[in-house]
Amino acid sequence: MDRAILASRYWRVQLNHVEKRYGSKAEAKAVIEQSKELRKKIGAIEEELIQVNSKASEDELNYPTKMNSWLGYLQAAVDSADAQPTEGELGVFAELNQKLDAQLAKWHAVLSTDVPAINDTMRKNGIVFIYAAAEAAK
Repeated sequence: MDRAILASRYWRVQLNHVEKRYGSKAEAKAVIEQSKELRKKIGAIEEELIQVNSKASEDELNYPTKMNSWLGYLQAAVDSADAQPTEGELGVFAELNQKLDAQLAKWHAVLSTDVPAINDTMRKNGIVFIYAAAEAAK
């Protein structure tokens, strides 16, 4: 999950850079549109994994708890006992794991479909795109 979050942030920075650099060029219109759509997809996945609006510990009170926090709370509860995890804890883990798998499946779909598509469009328009760091999140 953490690698997907870091890679999504990397991608958003790269896409923003492309949009700023080529946004005023008519020949890059297709790339810019694709970039904006890809940023939305990536952002939606990241927002399910982590609370992107939280900047300080107090912000947990102002914004909904997301997957990384729920998993952290669950781990703290399990670690606090000298016993096997309870049925309730196992049930919560199964539910969170299922939700995490769904988000990671979306992330891998973006990496296997959307990223090659935008790279292809960029190549056709003579725009270089750096993607080595995002490859590590597969």
